[in-house]
Amino acid sequence: MHILKFDYMVVGANGQDGFFTTRYLLKNNFTVLAITRRNFDLLNNLKKIYKKKLMLIVIKNYNFQNYKNIFQNKKIKKVIFCAGFSKIPINQKEKKMCFEANFEIFDKFLKFIKTLKYKIKILYISSSEIFGSEHKYKKNENSKLKYSNYYGYCKQLTLDLIKTYRKKSSCIISSAIAFNHESFLSPNTHIIKKFIKKFHKSKNKQITIYNSHEFRNISHVYDFVPLFKKVLDLNYSDDFIFANDKNYKIIDIIKMINKLIYSNKFKIINKSKNNFKISRKANNQKIKNIFNYNPKFDLQKLLIRFNSYEKKMNVSNEN
Repeated sequence: MHILKFDYMVVGANGQDGFFTTRYLLKNNFTVLAITRRNFDLLNNLKKIYKKKLMLIVIKNYNFQNYKNIFQNKKIKKVIFCAGFSKIPINQKEKKMCFEANFEIFDKFLKFIKTLKYKIKILYISSSEIFGSEHKYKKNENSKLKYSNYYGYCKQLTLDLIKTYRKKSSCIISSAIAFNHESFLSPNTHIIKKFIKKFHKSKNKQITIYNSHEFRNISHVYDFVPLFKKVLDLNYSDDFIFANDKNYKIIDIIKMINKLIYSNKFKIINKSKNNFKISRKANNQKIKNIFNYNPKFDLQKLLIRFNSYEKKMNVSNEN
């Protein structure tokens, strides 16, 4: 029986993290098995370029039997699990989807992994939402978990699951607790796209921002992807804060968008909505010490990339 060997499997390869991780690994000459629940033009384009390095598998559901089918006649060294529901649910239907995508499918995956006769390394992409909204101090890997929404609750459940498996099994399972990281593929609900959309919708060249002195930590996904690989190169498992060096005030983000994308054409009005401040600050010292992390894309470079992509899309739409 011929066994296909892959350096990496990327689960959820059609999302932002999954796609850029897959592309990065292929560019660095690794073989990748990419798993997704729906077809994706950008992945198909990668397949055309890296015919012998990439295998795409589209499945209807992430369940035990499908995981079994995926692994049949294959040996996979490392898994980067990017699949998930990447927004805060607003109704019961979305809550059900959130629980399934951010907990159940990974739980079933780990139950299947226990049946394998060889060891495998796994990295799960988690979220800073496990810390809740009020970060008075910079959060690190030892900070108390205190979710403030259902999305954070589901991610915390998964992190608890990972810690349990570390104790009870020989699997090497790590987590990347990712703060805001964006690209042209990030959902419209993410902070940069949400603000840019706010500018687009303004009819009077005026933007009203509430609680503008709150903090956010924002990175370009390009800075995180190489770290995903580095975590899996370790011979042990752990949890890692993935964040940029700088925590930005929202007002500074808005001003930078106004300057770099709109040439300061908008008037910015600051208002306080309530006394509750969302100061999402991150301490990334651990990844700096272990991986010599030095982000290449600051907020300004991220916005320049967004602007370049927007212009390309506008030209494409006109044609």
